[in-house]
Amino acid sequence: MNYIFFYMKIIKHLLHADMLNLKKEFLNKCIDLLIWVGCVVGIAAYLMTAEFGTTNNMGVFFLGSCLASAGLFEVYNRVFMLVNDFESEQTIYYYLNLPIPAWLYMMKNILYYAINSILMGLPIIPIGKVLLWNSLDLARICWGKLLIIYVLAAILYGTIALLLASYIKSLRSMEHLWMRCIFPMWFLGGYNNSWQTTYELSPYLGYAALLNPITYIMEGSRIALLGTEGPISFLWCVSATLLFISLSAVWSLKMLKKRLDFV
Repeated sequence: MNYIFFYMKIIKHLLHADMLNLKKEFLNKCIDLLIWVGCVVGIAAYLMTAEFGTTNNMGVFFLGSCLASAGLFEVYNRVFMLVNDFESEQTIYYYLNLPIPAWLYMMKNILYYAINSILMGLPIIPIGKVLLWNSLDLARICWGKLLIIYVLAAILYGTIALLLASYIKSLRSMEHLWMRCIFPMWFLGGYNNSWQTTYELSPYLGYAALLNPITYIMEGSRIALLGTEGPISFLWCVSATLLFISLSAVWSLKMLKKRLDFV
């Protein structure tokens, strides 16, 4: 029992140091988020509605897409920082030699990445409310569901960052990470359309989309925001996300252990 408290104390100090670094970046990240969400939601709610005669829910639909995507965009930076450290300073070996299990330090990274994603996404709903105003009915939002899928998405993106870092061989390979992995996951995961639309176009594409963890994050976020059940139930979204978190966490630890040769 004493070991557990000792481990938790070390993790607490490591997280505190991480949060101090995040504090320095937070304002600039919020400005970036404001520009991104403002452009996406504003265009969807007003220009696309005027151009194509889409419904008033289009802005809320893309607000859900932004909410689901915020943490995913942090993955590239996390992978870059990890791979850069593997190749240059290798400070990770210092942390792996701390008197805590190596796997616990890796779990600390996932937790930090998750906290980072959660904090980065907090301004999205207020920004969306200002832009959409009456089109976004806060009373219709299922806040409990939104909190659940939001936290699970943040944890998922943390595990994905570790998994991708374990496979990237060098910084030269980073140039392919966005186009070959992150972008297809994001864009084919339902950023622009619902899973139902994909399935109606082609059942084969619909079933293939179910192999993409981002699909469940997108659908779950929209269910929570719109207050209506989607073609994929919220329970399925949560269950599938938990499964992907477990698989990616276990596999990333296995691959990192092989790459970094820790015990």
